[in-house]
Amino acid sequence: MLTMPETDANLATLEKKIDGGFARVDGQFEVVDEHFKRIDERFERVDERFDAVDKRFDRVEATMKEGFANADLRSTRMEATMKEGFDRIDTKFDRMDAKFDGINVKFEELHRLAIKIGGGLIGTLIVALVTALATH
Repeated sequence: MLTMPETDANLATLEKKIDGGFARVDGQFEVVDEHFKRIDERFERVDERFDAVDKRFDRVEATMKEGFANADLRSTRMEATMKEGFDRIDTKFDRMDAKFDGINVKFEELHRLAIKIGGGLIGTLIVALVTALATH
């Protein structure tokens, strides 16, 4: 069995080894901490880039929304202008239709008059023919 001084010496040696191991581990923690700091810095740069891209997308989205709003406004104005134009054309066609209806009525009256005149002429010719035949 070991004596007390030998045990103390072994414990002291073991303690030095443990302290050396902890010192090495502490040194490694510092190295790992430095690696994590660099990784954190990279993530921060990547996060900044994502923020920049997000801001660009926000600007693009705002531009697109404005463009669509302007397109809607132009479309609405164009639709109103076209409706106004078609309404004017419809009014002109209605007036033309009314004129054609008036002309049609006049043609119908002339047709009736022509029939009356024709009937009168035929009647007169028949009377003249009968008279001519009766007198000869």
